[in-house]
Amino acid sequence: MSYNDSIWSTVTTMTQKMLNYARIDDWAEVAKVESQRQVLLKQCFDGDIPLFALAKVRNNIKKIMGVDTEISSLCTKKRDAIAVDMDSHRHSRKACQSYQQCG
Repeated sequence: MSYNDSIWSTVTTMTQKMLNYARIDDWAEVAKVESQRQVLLKQCFDGDIPLFALAKVRNNIKKIMGVDTEISSLCTKKRDAIAVDMDSHRHSRKACQSYQQCG
């Protein structure tokens, strides 16, 4: 497929939606939009990109990568918070088990 402004615009909009969902911790929606976005991105790179569109494609990729970096950062923070919660639950469970063994 040759360069298509409409598809790239949709991909950019979807990427922003993913960021918005990530900011409100709606990771199921992030994943849903990401899978839809992957289909469109594949279309963007299915064929040769005409020379006149190379700069536009490069700029689109930079925009998307910038937003994806922010999404990844939010994901890492959420993952770390979940790891802390899981560790806390493990310690609580061990404390309960120790207490039960004492009785």
